[in-house]
Amino acid sequence: MPIPPEVLFHRYFQDPARHPEIRQSCKGKQDLGALRPELAAFLIEVQKALNEALGNEKRDVPEHVDHPPFHFDYIEAVVSNALAFRDADYSFIGVTMPLVSTLWTRVLS
Repeated sequence: MPIPPEVLFHRYFQDPARHPEIRQSCKGKQDLGALRPELAAFLIEVQKALNEALGNEKRDVPEHVDHPPFHFDYIEAVVSNALAFRDADYSFIGVTMPLVSTLWTRVLS
């Protein structure tokens, strides 16, 4: 049985052999269940929409670099940042919760 992308995403940040500078500021996949329900519901919808759109990407575009399927997720972290990396059979895109907070605040102001 293949390992789900969200598990691989979390494990990337847990591996002590990987980029220590990233591990100092990023703990792993954000548990959306630990957030306010309305924020969690919004982030889940954004994640679903992005993963669906990325999954529908045309794969036969000659000028694009070949890559594994994308997976978008949120990172529990102490810095405002976004990361993109390849691991296992996925191309991951992660946004830290401080960046989500900054964007949320700017949209509401």
